[in-house]
Amino acid sequence: MKTWPIRSACSPFSVLWVKLLRVSIGGVIFQNSLKREVAKHVVLRAMAGQYAEDAVALVQAIKMIPRGREGFEELLISYAAALRVVWKAMIGLVPLG
Repeated sequence: MKTWPIRSACSPFSVLWVKLLRVSIGGVIFQNSLKREVAKHVVLRAMAGQYAEDAVALVQAIKMIPRGREGFEELLISYAAALRVVWKAMIGLVPLG
């Protein structure tokens, strides 16, 4: 019974720590896969590193790009492929907890 306060304090901390790790791992996987997917397209190759740095800004940029503009479809395809890689990685990590 002496360890009850310690257990109750460590449990929320552990939960938050695991969530932090999941978000960090997912972010790294997304950045790397987005950079790799964007670099596959000749039109976007020069911007691959810049697009991979900030996914939130990329979403806003995608919203503002006119649909007929060169590279728009390639950017959408790359973004979706990068998300697919994140989903596959997270599904693979499910058995770990």
